[in-house]
Amino acid sequence: EEYRFPQLTQEEKKMYKKQKYKMVKQLIKRDKKMYAYIPSGTYYEKEDSISVKPFHMQVTEVTNLQYRTFLFDILEQGKRTDFLKAKPDQSQWVKAFPKYNQPMADLYFSHPAYNNYPVNNISREGAELYCLWLTHQANEVLRSKKKPEINDVRLPSAYEWTYAAKGGLEKPPYPWGGPYSRNANGCYLANFNPEGENPNDDGAMHTAAVFSYAPNGYGLYCMSGNIAEMVYYAEDKSTLGAKGGSFLSPIEDIQINGADKFKGITTPNLSIGFRVVISYGIVGAQGK
Repeated sequence: EEYRFPQLTQEEKKMYKKQKYKMVKQLIKRDKKMYAYIPSGTYYEKEDSISVKPFHMQVTEVTNLQYRTFLFDILEQGKRTDFLKAKPDQSQWVKAFPKYNQPMADLYFSHPAYNNYPVNNISREGAELYCLWLTHQANEVLRSKKKPEINDVRLPSAYEWTYAAKGGLEKPPYPWGGPYSRNANGCYLANFNPEGENPNDDGAMHTAAVFSYAPNGYGLYCMSGNIAEMVYYAEDKSTLGAKGGSFLSPIEDIQINGADKFKGITTPNLSIGFRVVISYGIVGAQGK
C-alpha cells in the first residue's frame, strides 16, 4: 500500500513554524531550561581513567513535539525520502503488546496529550537526521546574522552519557545517587519495570513526560528509565548502543553502569529514543 504523506492545515503549519523558531532560539542561546552545561572532568570505569571534555546536553529526552516539528519541516522542504527514513514505526507498540497497545500506536506520536513525552520507535538514521536538521537550522540563522556557527548537534558518546548521568557524583549507582530506587516517602525515582509490582506503581504505565521525576546534579531528567538513549561506544560510530534502560527495564538495567541490552540496534524500537549533545564552544574554536 502506497504511503500517504500527512497534509498539514495552514494553522498547523504556523504552529510548527513557531515551534521550530523556539527550538532554534533555545539551541543558539543554550537556554538553561533546555540545555545543561556539563563541565570537563574525569571518572573511573573499572581501572580505566576516562577524561571528558565540556559539552552541553539537552536536559530531557527529545520529545514527540520536537521530533514532529523536524519531520514536518523536512516534508515542507520536499525531503520525502528523509521523511520516510525518519518517521516513527508506531506498529512497535502493538508488536510488543498486541492485546493492549493499539491506542498507543494510534495516538502516542500524534496526539497533543503526548507532546512532551519522549519520542521512540525511530531508527538510528532518523535520530541522526534530526541532529543534522537542528544543526543546519541554527547555523542558517547564525550565518544570516554573521555570527559564529555552533558545533554539530549530535548523539552522545557512551563516555559523555555516563559522565553526565553521574551528575557530579563520584560513584553513584543511579543519577540521583542511590542506593535505593525510592525516596524517603516510598516514591519511585524513575520510570522502569518494578519486579512483581504493577507497572503503574512508579507513576507511569508506559513512558512518562520528559520532565518527570527529579533531575540529577547537572539538571538532567530521566537519565535512568523512561526511554533508553542512543549512544556511540566508538569514535568511528562503529559500535552502537542505548544507555539508561527504559520503562520496560528491570531495576538493574537502569543503573548508570547497567547492562546495555540494545547494542547494535539501529531499527525502530519501543524502548529506544535519544537526547542530543553539543560540543562546547563554537566552530573554528575546536577546529571544526
